[in-house]
Amino acid sequence: MYAADHGGKWPDSLADVDVPVPVDPFTGKPFLYKRDGVTAHLRGSPPPGMENVPVYNLHYELTVQK
Repeated sequence: MYAADHGGKWPDSLADVDVPVPVDPFTGKPFLYKRDGVTAHLRGSPPPGMENVPVYNLHYELTVQK
């Protein structure tokens, strides 16, 4: 929704999004977010002790198709 309202650009941070953004269900904290040019990266934080377990280390790469 943000990109659609801002010329296809991702926000600088999740705090810039005008609608509620869900939190990471494992930590109760915001998801980790980083914008890299035209790509945004969204990650969760693994539960303690699960840092090396792939299923708990999801990484979403987001791009906008024009």
